[in-house]
Amino acid sequence: MDSWLYIAPEAQDDLFSPDRNPATAVVRLNGDSIATADGLYDEIAAQLNLPEYFGRNWDALFDVLCDEQLMPAPEYHFVWTNASNLLLHGPSDFTAWLHVFASAHTWWRDNSKTLRLYIVDAYLARLASVFADAAIHPTD
Repeated sequence: MDSWLYIAPEAQDDLFSPDRNPATAVVRLNGDSIATADGLYDEIAAQLNLPEYFGRNWDALFDVLCDEQLMPAPEYHFVWTNASNLLLHGPSDFTAWLHVFASAHTWWRDNSKTLRLYIVDAYLARLASVFADAAIHPTD
């Protein structure tokens, strides 16, 4: 099974650099402006230069992520900084976004393409580490 979600405490510019693989499109999402689903829709619409008719709902976002005309590169890396802003202000929106992205990743994989989400956020990286440690060393 291939991974689609990566969480890091700080940016690793060499990993996200378009120079790393010229075929990879890097989409940067600034989490400072994403505290709701509407903020996420706005940020993605701006970064992907979406048309005015973008529906601004989860189904429409999935459709965008799987539209080869709107996203023509064979590989996309979404780099989302300060993602904990959405988790703290709209936890259900955060979860819905991850579900949409995971479903879109499956579509991309089935079409021999790559779609990945890199979350760059110290708080979420620490939280992931705590859960990983708990899973490895459960208490009795």
